[in-house]
Amino acid sequence: MFSYVDDYGGQVTIYFTKQKGDADDVLVIPLYLGKWLFTKHRVRGIEFPGGKGEKGESNEEAAARELMEETGARTDQFHFVADYSVKSDGRSFTKRVFFL
Repeated sequence: MFSYVDDYGGQVTIYFTKQKGDADDVLVIPLYLGKWLFTKHRVRGIEFPGGKGEKGESNEEAAARELMEETGARTDQFHFVADYSVKSDGRSFTKRVFFL
């Protein structure tokens, strides 16, 4: 576990073991043919694919859906990297990070 305060004053905690239950959001770090696969968000700029899970959707299902929606890529082989939580006045959330 690793914790710090981010630039916005939020308390960030990173866990390198899968925490109980599903996270609110997912982030996918895809490596394809030795190159990182990014998306371009109209506001945030270049980033890895990811987003919020839908009701009844597991984190793996959300990761597969977000990857397909944002890049057109399809897979069901995800490797857990970390869970992290951000607690702040504006929004508190958890995110599960996958690599493929």
